[in-house]
Amino acid sequence: MTIERQTSEKLTTLIVNGRLDADTHMSLQNEIVELMNDGKDLILDISGVVYVSSAGLRVFIDSHKKAQAAGILFSIKGPSDSIREIFDLTGFSTILNVVD
Repeated sequence: MTIERQTSEKLTTLIVNGRLDADTHMSLQNEIVELMNDGKDLILDISGVVYVSSAGLRVFIDSHKKAQAAGILFSIKGPSDSIREIFDLTGFSTILNVVD
């Protein structure tokens, strides 16, 4: 998995590519926690993510909860059809802010 960071004055976008699984989820989790300490809104662009395990799903939901508590907008951008289907099946699509 690779993570690229794009930052502006009020917004940070993390562009994630590859597999988000038990071996890689902590890298993303740590990056998100660090960015939330900056207080900027955060977009997680997962259009390049090809697989998400339950560990990856936990990163999404934990990040959503932390962002809400901190008053930060957290959005997930560009999930593939298969990942969007997982969001639908788990109910995450009604909890997370998912954008195209």
